[in-house]
Amino acid sequence: MILVRLSLIFITLLFPLAAGRAQSTDVDPDYRGYEFLDILSSRGMIQGFQSGVKPLTRERFGELLLQAEKRYSEDPDLLTPTEIRILQRLKGDLFSDPNDRDVEIEPEFRERHLFTWSEEDSWFAVDGIFIQENDLGVMNENGDKKSVSRTTLGGRVRGYLSGSLHFYLEFTNTKVSGSDSAESNFNPSRGLPAVAYNSLLYRDDAITYLKYRTPWLDLTIGRQKIRWGPGARSGVTLSYSNPPMDVIRMDVRYSKLSYSGFIGDIRGTSGNKKIAAHRIDFIPFKGLRLGAGETVVYNRAKFEILYSLPLMPFHIAEHHLGDKDNNGINFDVEYSGIENGRVYAELFIDDYKLAKNPFTHWGNKWAILAGLQLTKPLNLSNSSLLMEYIRVEPYVYTHKLDEINYFNYDRSIGHRGGPDSDELLVSYINRPNWRSKVTLSWSMLRKGGLVTYSPPDSLLGDAKEFLSGVVERMFGYTLKYSIELAKDQFVQIEIGIFDWKNFNRVEGNDRTANSLFLSYKLDF
Repeated sequence: MILVRLSLIFITLLFPLAAGRAQSTDVDPDYRGYEFLDILSSRGMIQGFQSGVKPLTRERFGELLLQAEKRYSEDPDLLTPTEIRILQRLKGDLFSDPNDRDVEIEPEFRERHLFTWSEEDSWFAVDGIFIQENDLGVMNENGDKKSVSRTTLGGRVRGYLSGSLHFYLEFTNTKVSGSDSAESNFNPSRGLPAVAYNSLLYRDDAITYLKYRTPWLDLTIGRQKIRWGPGARSGVTLSYSNPPMDVIRMDVRYSKLSYSGFIGDIRGTSGNKKIAAHRIDFIPFKGLRLGAGETVVYNRAKFEILYSLPLMPFHIAEHHLGDKDNNGINFDVEYSGIENGRVYAELFIDDYKLAKNPFTHWGNKWAILAGLQLTKPLNLSNSSLLMEYIRVEPYVYTHKLDEINYFNYDRSIGHRGGPDSDELLVSYINRPNWRSKVTLSWSMLRKGGLVTYSPPDSLLGDAKEFLSGVVERMFGYTLKYSIELAKDQFVQIEIGIFDWKNFNRVEGNDRTANSLFLSYKLDF
């Protein structure tokens, strides 16, 4: 609470210094437009895209779209007619505030709201959310097939006051039928909270924050999704599987250098625990981005000031605090200088002993991601090809103190496979037109047996073996079709075939499941 009060005082003192555009709430990390930014980056149409940190502000996202539009006006061969329509469609999403009326938006793409209010340099809008999802043929941990239906209702309020203080609230309530257990749950180690009523489950959640901006600094206080790393489908530091976190966040961008850091709460086996993270991204020249950062999870009632200092190395801070916390270091690199494509990699080091073999000694705990994305494979227009490989060594994300492992609720903060796993993904995407997208994917996920913290060095020696014991192998084949039927109305159909060998790491327990996923989303 002391840090929250200090941050609010800091915001109040800086309030008269705010400047810039009024549009500065964030763009959800799951927003479909990030995929298009990767395409623009691979064509050399945008500069300074800090893909190592999501979410971006709406202002920054919009700047990148305008930057690409300017390059297209200079060289129309850079985008196909379908891609320029996608660009115009995204502009309609990003430039919807009164202060953006100077940006030319095609009428069919202009954003609409249930209700808006504006007065001088203050504005807010209200939207509704409806989502219907049906999973047919889902397999649970016991190998039983289920059909699960989820109906979500919610709303969104977004706006700003005095052009400086921005606010965002998105709240949802989801009714779940057909799940394994219709029991109320308020234990974070068993997942997100749920309330049972008449054999149904009800789950609710909210993304909400206040954001204050100066020309060089963003301060955010609230509950957000945060993703780190260049991966298009996954990550090994702060990945897409990580649920929202309660954070105080600071972002600074100056020329080719940017900083992002936060402190916050996550929830695990012992209730709330603390997380702190910071990173720096640098663009030495066009097409290359370098990133490095640290994360630490600890279980104490109050925030540690040492972990709150923006430039304090966590590895040093941990030693001064007793060497009992779960500290990790990450590095990532992205290069988009190849023709119509980009290559990227991410390394997460959970612990290390430089004098020991990194592949056999249990104390060397690391994970790596490597990827290649081509936006015109074999000169096929409106297509892209993605290949990603992730390897997570044994004992990564774990700690001798179980309550400070890398889990938020029951989900890994890092890669979804967890310790002692690897995953290979190949995905081909084609856009028949600007409204629709077809995705063909193949994946292989393997899980070994070393998933908990190891005994001391003196008892175990170098006995670490990647994918040890009985290895579960899951092969997945999916076909996904998504279309925007009308403005802000989305339909998605996904057909999947999944083949397990040694399901749940039980030798000979082989399973096959065919799934069908149907969803309809209305943003109104």
